[in-house]
Amino acid sequence: MRTLIALILLTILPTSLLAQPADLLNATTTWQDDHAQPGDQRALAITLKIADHHHINPDAAQIPEDSFAFPTSLEATTDSSLLLGSVQYPRPEIIEVQYAPEPIPTYGHTTRLYLPVVVPDDAQPGTQTIQLTLTYQACDDQVCYPPTTINLEAALTILPRDAEHTPQPADPDLFADFNPASFATVYQDNTTTTTPATGLLRNDLFGLEFTIDTDTPLGVTLVLVVALAAGLLLNITPCVLPVIPIKLMSLHKAAGHRSRALYLGIIFSLGIVLAFFALGLLVAGLVSGLEALEWGQIFSYTPVSITLGIIIVAMALGMMGLYTIQLPNSVYALNPSSDTALGNLLLGILTAVLSTPCTGPMLGATIAWAVKQPPALALITFVAVGVGMAAPYLLLAAFPSLVDRLPRSGPVSEIIKQTMGGLLLAVALFFFGPVIPGRTEWWLIAAVIALTMIYLLIRALPITRSWTARTATTAAAILVAAAGYIMAETLAGQSPLPWQTFTPDAFQQARNDNKHVLLKFTADWCGNCHFLEGTLYRQTEVVRAFDNPDYVAFKVDLTDANAPGWPLQKQLGQGGGIPLAAVYHPGQEQPDRVLQGLYTLEQLLDILTPPAP
Repeated sequence: MRTLIALILLTILPTSLLAQPADLLNATTTWQDDHAQPGDQRALAITLKIADHHHINPDAAQIPEDSFAFPTSLEATTDSSLLLGSVQYPRPEIIEVQYAPEPIPTYGHTTRLYLPVVVPDDAQPGTQTIQLTLTYQACDDQVCYPPTTINLEAALTILPRDAEHTPQPADPDLFADFNPASFATVYQDNTTTTTPATGLLRNDLFGLEFTIDTDTPLGVTLVLVVALAAGLLLNITPCVLPVIPIKLMSLHKAAGHRSRALYLGIIFSLGIVLAFFALGLLVAGLVSGLEALEWGQIFSYTPVSITLGIIIVAMALGMMGLYTIQLPNSVYALNPSSDTALGNLLLGILTAVLSTPCTGPMLGATIAWAVKQPPALALITFVAVGVGMAAPYLLLAAFPSLVDRLPRSGPVSEIIKQTMGGLLLAVALFFFGPVIPGRTEWWLIAAVIALTMIYLLIRALPITRSWTARTATTAAAILVAAAGYIMAETLAGQSPLPWQTFTPDAFQQARNDNKHVLLKFTADWCGNCHFLEGTLYRQTEVVRAFDNPDYVAFKVDLTDANAPGWPLQKQLGQGGGIPLAAVYHPGQEQPDRVLQGLYTLEQLLDILTPPAP
């Protein structure tokens, strides 16, 4: 009732009776350093000094939905080339006032807002200005004044790239609450432009580095060729291998009807392409109402991973013969042995989705480039990946005689299908990782693989007449089971590195202490990340580097969609996903180099080595 009365008074009383005194709020701006060079990052502090016994309301995101409070807002614009991020608002203080029945969130005394700013690489020397519009409503404990607007300006001097500049930082206390991870919003908020991000695309595939000039039509064409080739290579990644025999046997079964085989092959390939098109929409932020996702970030949403795991279990059980029992018709659509168009479409979509956790080594830089392009070009790039992945199946569908050597039916065909079903169960456990405690999932996966290989031997050896075939089957089963054990031992074992859990505050403190700070981004759903941690990060040279107390290693876990490391990953990864690693050496605003995909030991040691003075 008191709130309603206050609102009525605001409406009917003359403005002069409630006019805000001029000295209730004073706003000033301060740069971390008011000089910068192309490529630099700067934070701008907006300090609000509020008169005693008065307060202002917080930003809209921190005001209860049922409140009538007028939110504080800061709008930043510029006619210059500076890139502006999202305003960082502080947490409000909860106080009691006479005009509200319950305590309310407020800003009082001295309050600071922060604006992250990035100077683009092509910024020209001179003074560049940001215009700020602060809108707020001041209150005391009895009444609120009409909303007020203040206009401010903040000028930043841009120096030439090669100019000598000794940083002259402001009082560090002014920026004690600034979160440097918010610089990621600068890149995120400025990647939806329709102007192509030109320059050089640097790709790194298992240590083989190559560069493409994307300023030319030929360069863009070469990027699309790389996307096609990467899509083709996705078919041999561990994420996809268990699905391939399913499709091959399906094609072989239809080999006697070439038109039918071609039709199903086209539908299956269409499923792959549609999946990459949809993933492209999400990653490029082109789905209305949704925030752009990093490549692979969709798996950080536990319901997505669990749903996918359940679908894979359903497929695996179908391959193992469960669907010989009468089940609802909707379940049969998940049976990969069905020859329906819907079954092939779903299998194509699933094949593409399964590949995404394994795309980092081949697609990291290409995806990071694509998401900065105009929407049409970005989607064409993602579609090119899908076409490359689908190409082998289209070829086999057009020429089904190429799979004639596979068993068309009979016990051998069934054993192969059931064995692949067992391996798919292991894949499903990988996606159930977010709800499996610790690293138990890797031992469970190894156990399922071992049991599947035992089943293979029990079923295959009695019907195999040739000693050569028996020996080969036994050797293959032992090798696969051993690989599962080695994988679990490597990925679930105790790391020799003194990993620290990443938080923005701990990261900033390590930098303030002039440490050499390693950031290794990982997630439960990123198999390549676990592979690197179990191999490269156990090497003697790497472990020895962290024997030095001046080196700090942070494991940035992105398993959860709201993990605190996501903003920094968006800044460093530029849309390319994980694996990702970077090292901040003392005095560096940004790392000299970011490693993305499956990097080598030499590359890791290179970024751990401090730059020459």
